[in-house]
Amino acid sequence: MPKFAALLLLLVATCSCDAFWEGPTLPGGATYVAYTVLSVQGPPSNMDIPFAAGTSIAALRASIAQHTHQQDCHAYAISSNPCWEQIADAPGHLYVALAYPYACNRAVRETAALSGRTLYFIEWFGRPQGRCGDAYPMPHLRLLSFNRADLPPSGRVTFDIQFQEDGTTSDYKVEVTLA
Repeated sequence: MPKFAALLLLLVATCSCDAFWEGPTLPGGATYVAYTVLSVQGPPSNMDIPFAAGTSIAALRASIAQHTHQQDCHAYAISSNPCWEQIADAPGHLYVALAYPYACNRAVRETAALSGRTLYFIEWFGRPQGRCGDAYPMPHLRLLSFNRADLPPSGRVTFDIQFQEDGTTSDYKVEVTLA
């Protein structure tokens, strides 16, 4: 009986959790690219600006202010540095501001990849792990940095954020000019 109980417990645990081999699927021909998370508590996001990309943090701030129709990006600030003023631009980087994914009771795995002139940021959502009773939080933008040495040297690059869930993929794209 103890062997049967252990086997049953293992079966239940396997069915309710994501397997370690599950996760983001790279587009064909893409290779992994490193990125750095510089901040997770940036300005508030809204549906008008799910993400923005640029070669400077100042340009991202201006884009966010324009899309949110605010003079600055401090509205509803939750951190002491909501607009990334204390983070210095580093030469040779591409900066991306995107909302932290809301995934109540789900595992989220993220990765970045490059294929040709397209930079992918992939968010994979695992199976729900129980009931979700959390209120939907106000999304805030986080700041990511990609080293330009890992990207094409110049010209237009497409930044493609993909959401992978239950075997389906949806994506949103923006083009960035690398000078």
